[in-house]
Amino acid sequence: TGGNPTPLRCPGADAQGVHYLWTIHDADAMNKDLEDAKSAVVIGAGLLGIDLARAYTARGLETHYIMRGKHWARKYMEPRASQIIEDGMREGGVQIHFGETPTGVVVRDGHARGVLTDRGTTYPADVVGVGIGLDISMDFLEGSGIQTNQGILADSHLKTTVDDVYTAGDCAEYDDVLTGRREIMGNWASARVMGQNAALNMMGVEQEFAFVGFYSFTHFGLKCMLIGAPRIGSDVSTVAVYNDSKRIYRGITLYQGHIVGAVLINDFAGASDIKERMRERTDVSDNPEQVLAKSTI
Repeated sequence: TGGNPTPLRCPGADAQGVHYLWTIHDADAMNKDLEDAKSAVVIGAGLLGIDLARAYTARGLETHYIMRGKHWARKYMEPRASQIIEDGMREGGVQIHFGETPTGVVVRDGHARGVLTDRGTTYPADVVGVGIGLDISMDFLEGSGIQTNQGILADSHLKTTVDDVYTAGDCAEYDDVLTGRREIMGNWASARVMGQNAALNMMGVEQEFAFVGFYSFTHFGLKCMLIGAPRIGSDVSTVAVYNDSKRIYRGITLYQGHIVGAVLINDFAGASDIKERMRERTDVSDNPEQVLAKSTI
């Protein structure tokens, strides 16, 4: 069904120089504005945000990164893990500002020249990169009987609330047999496998969708891998090994004794084992630290 990047809602947000990444045309427009830019602001404390921050610093721009929360990726990383990423960004030239919300874009001659926050601070910005979420296109389903929430509701076979109608990709909010929760998995690898899984079920194979997704990046001299559905919350716990001097972090997210996600920074040892335990829904509650024993710390 597609979707649209969640828009920045403040005065001046429609000025030239305010960019989202959705299509190749968006990337081309951003590149054009970057040719003469001297400064940039990134808004959004997620994976797209760090991609943008790296792109801007690579061009030598004065780069400010605005985040509402107290640390980067606060929904799926604990502060110790985020600290490693933040230190790498700072050393790479990013100026990070926590606990601030944009309240306006400073516009001159129709072009963005700065971002004003709720603290009364204005950060210079010839380019503003926004990555604050995705608004899934679901309005066309009104009156169809297909139920929606944050995404299109589906069971563990990716079947919607209407027989013979299936959903796959970023729009699917499905019953995840691995995490025991409703999940939305917004990455390319899972979308591809979801399409295959939905097709098999449409042919009557009756196959549950059980996929361990992953995402990795190598920015600012760091290597980071996210496996499954790591998250922070009252219903889950985190077990981790950590070495600040070596900038190594290895953490797993546990839900009812099972591994549902992992964050690995600068040490990917045992990643395949973690994925396998997630696929098999192995109960590791007796000795979760043993899962992390392959660390090079």
